Amino acid sequence: MDFFTVPTLYFKVLYVFIIISHDRRKIEHFAVTTNPSSAWVAQQIREATPFGETPKYLIHDNDSTFTSKLYKEFLSNANIKAKRTGIKSPR
Repeated sequence: MDFFTVPTLYFKVLYVFIIISHDRRKIEHFAVTTNPSSAWVAQQIREATPFGETPKYLIHDNDSTFTSKLYKEFLSNANIKAKRTGIKSPR
């Protein structure tokens, strides 16, 4: 999962959150916001995973949204292990 940005016609920035299934490279979920937060990301993960079908691992980068205390608590309560990519990866 990761974010990427999209500029709008009026020079605002939208953040696109995307979750991709690693084994099949299938887009599982995406959402757009102007202000991403850890609580918002946790809600998107809830919406992307049906009851009882939570992933075992989530791979993400070192963005502050993914390293916050709230996000880590959510993952621990959902029994999901976080796997962070290396710093400056894949460069």
